[in-house]
This record gives sequence, C-alpha cells and structure tokens, in this order.
Amino acid sequence: MAKRLFAVVVFLSMLSMAYIESGEIEKNAIASEQNFIPIKKVTFVKFDESSYIDDYAYLAAIPASIFRYDGKIYAYPLLFYDDFKPGNKRELSLNSSQGIKYFMEDWESYCNGLDEIEYINMGKLTFNARNYTYINSTNYYDIAAKIALRHWKRSKTCIVSYAGDFDEYNVTKGSFTTQLSGKIERMKITLPEPEGIGGVYADFDVTPPYVYIEASVTWNPLLRGHDIDLQLYDNAFGMVDASENWNALFGTHESVSSYIFNYGKWKVGLTNMPTEDLNDYIALPEPKRYYDVNITLYGGEIYELPRIDFKARNASIEIKCSENISFGAALLSNGIPYEPYYGNGNITIFASELGAGNYSICIFPREEKAVSFDIKYSWKNVGSMQTNSFAAASQAAVMASLMDAPLLYISPNHVPYETLNAMRKLGVENVIGIGLQNNPFTGYKFENYGIEESYSKIMEMTGKNTIVFTTTSPWTYWLTEELKPHGDKEKALYVGPAAYMAAFHGVPLLIVDEHEKLSNSASWITDFWRRDSLAREPPPPGYMYLMASQVYDFLASHGYDREGNEDIITIAGQFDIGIGWDRAFVGKANPGRILGTPADTSYWVARSVFYPALIFVNPALKGNVELINGSVSQRGTAGKLKIIKPSTKESFSYPVLNTWVSYCHNFNKEASKYWGCKYTTRDGITPYDTPSPNPIDEGATDKIGAYWPDISTSEVTPFYLKKLGYSIAFSTNFTATMHNLNHGVIMWFEGMHAGHWHSGGVGFWDPNANWSKMMWLLRDVPIIWNIIENKKITTEPNPWRGYEFGLWKQALFRWRIAGKQTQIFQSGCTQNPDVIVMDKWIGWDLHPALHPDGIVIAIFQQVETEIKNGYDFDAALQNLHSCGINAGISCYISSTYLHLTMIRHGSIFQIIDPWLTSWYANFAVEMFARYLALGYSAGEAYEKSMEHVGIGYLTKEWWWDVSENICYFGDPTLHIWSPVYGWGMPLAMNAGTIGNHIA
Repeated sequence: MAKRLFAVVVFLSMLSMAYIESGEIEKNAIASEQNFIPIKKVTFVKFDESSYIDDYAYLAAIPASIFRYDGKIYAYPLLFYDDFKPGNKRELSLNSSQGIKYFMEDWESYCNGLDEIEYINMGKLTFNARNYTYINSTNYYDIAAKIALRHWKRSKTCIVSYAGDFDEYNVTKGSFTTQLSGKIERMKITLPEPEGIGGVYADFDVTPPYVYIEASVTWNPLLRGHDIDLQLYDNAFGMVDASENWNALFGTHESVSSYIFNYGKWKVGLTNMPTEDLNDYIALPEPKRYYDVNITLYGGEIYELPRIDFKARNASIEIKCSENISFGAALLSNGIPYEPYYGNGNITIFASELGAGNYSICIFPREEKAVSFDIKYSWKNVGSMQTNSFAAASQAAVMASLMDAPLLYISPNHVPYETLNAMRKLGVENVIGIGLQNNPFTGYKFENYGIEESYSKIMEMTGKNTIVFTTTSPWTYWLTEELKPHGDKEKALYVGPAAYMAAFHGVPLLIVDEHEKLSNSASWITDFWRRDSLAREPPPPGYMYLMASQVYDFLASHGYDREGNEDIITIAGQFDIGIGWDRAFVGKANPGRILGTPADTSYWVARSVFYPALIFVNPALKGNVELINGSVSQRGTAGKLKIIKPSTKESFSYPVLNTWVSYCHNFNKEASKYWGCKYTTRDGITPYDTPSPNPIDEGATDKIGAYWPDISTSEVTPFYLKKLGYSIAFSTNFTATMHNLNHGVIMWFEGMHAGHWHSGGVGFWDPNANWSKMMWLLRDVPIIWNIIENKKITTEPNPWRGYEFGLWKQALFRWRIAGKQTQIFQSGCTQNPDVIVMDKWIGWDLHPALHPDGIVIAIFQQVETEIKNGYDFDAALQNLHSCGINAGISCYISSTYLHLTMIRHGSIFQIIDPWLTSWYANFAVEMFARYLALGYSAGEAYEKSMEHVGIGYLTKEWWWDVSENICYFGDPTLHIWSPVYGWGMPLAMNAGTIGNHIA
C-alpha cells in the first residue's frame, strides 16, 4: 500500500458525482456458472515446448474430458504436465509441477481415490489410481484418432479441423530519409493551490504543427507533505494522462505527457491533499500558494510504415539524426500511441510483437534545429495459417464438447488414414468442419463453418456470452527476480487450457491474434507491460481507453456486448497479453485473468471449474479449525501496554483470515478533522456520511440507519464477512499467518505495504522490531549498536491489527532495565492504532497531532514491520485448498514470484495490484466483502468495488486517482462458498460409460 490523500471532484462537465444505487437486491448465489457431475478421473498431457503435438492432443482431449449428455455436464480435469526441474532459485518461476502436486492432493482427496489416470504421451507419475491408460503418438492425426476411439463406442457425428505445424515467416524491410525542422512552444500556466474537495483547472490551445505535449509542476522541496497531483486533458477526448506520485517519498514534482490526438482546447488540472488545518501548527495564517505548470509543445511529423496484415515479431525501427540532438519517437498503431522513446542522435524502437494494423512513426525534435533523419525498419511477418488452425481447432473442441462428439484432424491437402479409420470404426455419418477450405469427404453428410460462423453457432447452442481470450503468441517466460521477459518457448501455448475453460462455459474461444482489433489492442498493452514491468508506472488513461474501446468494438460487432456486464476471462502469460488488459474493461465487464506457465494455467482452470467440489477439501469446511488469533491491547493512564487478551490458538468455524498491518482507520469520521475535508469516491459516495438504500449497511457505522461505511478496513471488512456466516481470525506476524493459512481458511484479506523487488515482498508485523532498523548507520559502533539492538519497538508479538508507536516517547521512556522493557508514557495499541500522523509539511509520519490522520503505519512507522518475500512464502506455505486472497491494499506484488507462489499453493483467486496502490483501495477492499455478502460472484464484487474508487476507462469516467488499477486474477464467474450462500458437496461418479461416451 502506498499513497495518499485526498479525493477531489473532477470538474463536473467531465464527471457525474451523483451516486444512485438501484436494484441492488441480494442475489441467490450458485456454486458456479455451470452445474456438473465430476468424474473420478484425470488426464495428463505431456507438455512439450518444442512441438505443437501437445496442444493439438490437449484440444482433442477436451470433448473427452468435459461433455454434455442428457442435459447434464460431466467433467474431469485435463492437465498439462511439465517435468521441468529448477536448477536454481531464479528458475523457480518455471516450476509448475509444484502447483500440479497441490491440485492433485485436493482432487484425489475429494474423489476419495481416483478410478483412472490417463496419460497422453508420457509415462506414469506418482499419483495413484485404480487404473491407468496410456495414449501415445507423435502424429497429429493419430493422437486425435486414438483419443476418439478410447472415449467413444460410437458417434454419428465428428468435428473436424486442420492440424499441423504451419509456421511460416517472411521479412519486411525498408528505409527512407526525411527532413524535419524542430519547433517548440513553451507556456506557463499558474494555478492556485486547490482547497477542500476539488481541483483547479485551466484551458489552453494546441495548434498545428505540434504532435507531442509535456507538462510538469514542481514546488518547494521542503513541502513534501503537499501532495499535488497533475492531470492532462484533451477536451475533445478526455483525460489522456495523470501523475500521482507519493510526494513524501519521491519528491515534490509531477509530470504528464501525451501524443496530441486533437487540435483545439486542452486542459491541465491540479488536485491536492487538503491542508486546511495548518493553522494548528503555525501562528499566522498561511499565505495562498500558487503552482506553475510548465507546458512544452513539440512539433513533428508522422510517417506511415507498411501495413502489417496479420502479425509481426521482432520489429525494429532505427532512427538516426544528422546531428546529435535530443528527439523523441513514438510508434502509432491504428491511432493508439505507444510509449515514446527518447535519445540523442539516434533511437532504436523495438517491439517483440505487433498485431495486425496500420502503423506509423511520430518523430518530434526536442531542439529547434533543421535536421534530417534516416529511418530503417524491419520485422518478421508471421503467417496466419497456424493461428487459423488453432482458432478452428479450439472452436471444434468446444463444439465437440457441447455435442458429445469426437474431435478429429485432417491435413489441408488430404484426409489421413488414421482419421478415416477412426470415423469408420465409430460409425460416423455426419462431419462438421470448422475452418475447412473445402469438403474433402465423400459419402458423409458435411457441414462447414468458418471461424467466425462457429462463434455464432456455439452461442446459439448455449445462449452464453462469457468471453474467453487467449493468444497463439509463444509463451514468454521470466525468471524469478528479473521481473522482465527472459525468452520465448516457441511452441508453448495457452490455447488448450483456454479452450477447456471455454468448453466449460459453453462459449467460443477468442484468440486475439485472429482478429485485427483484438490483435492490435493486445500488442499495445503487451508492449507497454514488457517495458513497464520493472518501473511499474501505470498506463496513461487515454491510451487505455483507446485500447479497450477497440476490443469492445469487436465484441459489439459479434454480439457479445449485451445488456449488463459481460464476464471476461483471459488466459495468457503476463508478457503474452500484457497486464492491464483486464483492468481496462472494468465498467463494462467483470474481467479476470489466469496466468503463469501454460501448465500453471491448466491446473488453475481445473481448480476454477471444480471449485464447487474442491472447496470441501478445505479444512475450513470440515468442522472447527484451530487458528492463532491475535491479541487485544490497550494503554493505561501512564502509557503502560496492557494485553487484555493474549494471542492464542482458538477454534473457528468457516474461518476467513484478516491480516491488517498497514491500513486506513476511521478515515472520514476522525481523520477528516486533521486533513480538513472528507474523501468522496469517484461515483459520489462520501463514506460514513452518505446514506445507503440497502439494509445490509445498517450497523456499518455508529449512526442509526444504513450508511455507506467509513474507510476503516480492519473493522468494516469483518462486519460484512460475518454477514456471510464466516468467523473471523486475525493475525499480523508472519509465523502466525502462515500457520493459519496452512490450517485452512476460506479467504484471506490482507493489508500490508509491499513491493515487487526480487521475488515480491510484503511487510508483516515484526515481533522483534528494534531500533537498529532506524539507526543502521551506527551498526559499526559496538557499544551503541548493542544498546540499539536491545531497544525494542514492539512488545506485542501478534496483535490482532497493527498500530503505531510514538517516536519520541519510545526514545525517552522505553529502555531495557534489569532485563525488562519500561512501559510508561507509551502510545499505540490495538484499541487505538492510529496515534501518529503524516506531517503536512514533510509528509513523514513522525509525530502525534490533535486528530489522527486515518492511516496506520504509513512511511517511517514501517520499522515495525518485516519484509517476507516470495521465497519465504514458498517455504512456509503448504496447500491453501482453494483459498481466495484479497491483497488489494498491497502495492506492486501482482505478477511476481510471490503472486505465483500463492497460485501454485492452491489459491483460487487473487485481487492484487501490479502498480502503486492508493490508500483509497481500502474502501474497495471493504466493498468487495460487502458485495460478496449481497450474493455477487467474485468477479462482480471486484468490478463493483473498483467502480467506486478508480477510473472507468471504457466508460470515460475520469478520476484523479490513477493508483487504483488493482486486478482480479481468476475466473470472474466464481461464487465463493459461504454458510449463507453455500451448497452441498457435489458427489463424484465413478469412471465408466455414459451413453456412448467412455469416461
């Protein structure tokens, strides 16, 4: 968690702030989107990163492992197995077999023993079953035929598509020279410091020939507590960029920039943490402050590049200037600007992959000189046949699953013997082709659907419009501490697990590379994330809007954009469809992402599909669970800490674990007296003050009646969770928290500071925190260092929630005397956790004030915490048994090894931020629990909670708080089991024959 204070009302012409909640009625929750009958079986497909045989085999096995018969759905898991063994810690990110182990623990336990394990192109593993089946072949047509003959006694219908290795490439190269005269215009706009809830704005004109704009504001470096934010608007379009640095840490400056979309009126805006109460600290009234926003407009030209008809890889554009001047260049794709490159004399733009579309290059000199530029470009064009084949085979797998028919393959040139032989033995009469160029069959009734026709056909069959995205881009892998792409596995794909998910939901699989608008958009966000995964600066709002709009244009044209929110599931690695893709759809859809290696996604898809059964393996559903509950403390009149209830093991039924170390507390009720105004959400709710029309909010505040709750996370979140019938356990130190997670909880909500460095880390309460953390520069002074090391900061090992300490009281009055810690005149306890404020001048939390600041453990107070990283989690965690995790307050830890560890140890979903998280995510965390209590799915609850606090990109609901880009990872249709919205454990059936299907 990091940042910030305070909400503003973006100017009314661009934002409606009236909040009306209508039609919010408790829903009848269901176990999942589909009701199905699990079968005591599993199929493993040997993962092969150097061949497509595993991908086609996986697709052929989908209708065998999930099928409809007599109005019921029957299913068992279909998994990739990767036997990669990491040689060092850096390669742990590739160790997907760990996740398979924990999944299989749960699946075997649920089934009470497996009837059968089927192995495709691999030998026996250590998992036990009554029977084992082996299907082996390195021939595309033969493997599908063998799967068909193994699983169907007879079938009048079969589905057919092409299979093969169709990879083909050619290179585009070219060059040109151009003359360009640099033109720069600078202007200064002076704005008063914003006061109260609101911002200040000023218009200015942008005219030709300018193509790029930069704006910045700086102020007195001694005023780090003045948290100014800067926004940039194209008035014909909306917010194109915004800057929200945590100025207390990163300095007194903000900057924004953008490609110039339209000429005419533009706008800059300043928003600010209110500082009305500064008179509490100074004798005389503070004079009015003004801020200079410096704007620079750069002239330039746009040059068209050759069109990319399908997709291209390893695109390189070299730009050399005749003089060693500073200039910038940005790639443009169907009107979406890529992040610019800057250099002196020369620039090389590189993109690992570009989708289909029209491309151009924008060059803008940053000096006013007449110069020439030599531009050379090259890229490798990817043929469409391979993607077409997988797109067709995926729809064929889904259709075969819906029809309980086998999937067989042919060559574009002939019908192989293996396929004809299988058709003859099965008694096939009807052949349905997907994506075939002609009818190669004689003597059979034949239908053929194009790929897009098959989308409509599948949707007609089921009436569903859940959207499942994936890509045929090769899996780009990463190593544990690098936080960037390391290389590509050229024939390793996510198509199989994505198609299984699509078959479960009864919908087509949309491969983004197959369609220009999807391909173009996916390439943009992927390039952004590949360049951003280390620095982690959030994407520009305007660019996110353009990317997401292009996706929704496609969806609308194909009948997906219906009334209400769609559920969108994207199954791809973080560097194959970039992080941020999913977040952009909030406001129009309930988006979710399943990532990891292709093998990781296969068991995560299976855990999602079978969650209604697997959750019953969690000890939390098997009776009372013994967990370590946090202590309760208060301060006596002289400041002595009194632990009125020690941390101890207690018995819980249906537990949810809460870990609150760094969080917001009584933010509007009390902290507004310190800051001078109250936070209001993007959609117009003032927590604690705004009445709620829903009775579920009665008792959420200390007022009579129903009110939207205050931002007081450690109290409000449990309030709503208890309405679901859960009991709440609290722990703050690492050891207790890991113990609790390992012993079984249904969900874990946590609020801790975090970072993405190394393997990702979060800050737990440190039972052994001492002053050495503050004075480490004295570590080489033996006597003083010995005193410092023995000077404790915390004396409560596992409080139920974290709290702050008084710096000077600690320094003057806490000493170890005769082996005991003195306790007089101290401050901070679980009863009163928020006792130190972030100073309004310098921003650091160093002293108390008349009123609290609403933030527990902000910056300096983090000395009470200890960082535990992904390696620590991996070593300490056992099986999480489908525990859901809301880490929506913690910054940066999405898509790190810490995140991947949660997935592999069995977490079913994670709400977690790839970027910096503002303090107001606390409200979103509370709202997630609230919407679960109202019966919404996890994806719906996530989307609704984010709508309160963050930008709605697709809906152009702009907002100053750009640090609300938390993402949901998992299947958004998932309903979380609770005593209130629960269901009975589904009964698994033995493997056997169902109709003509041999399961």
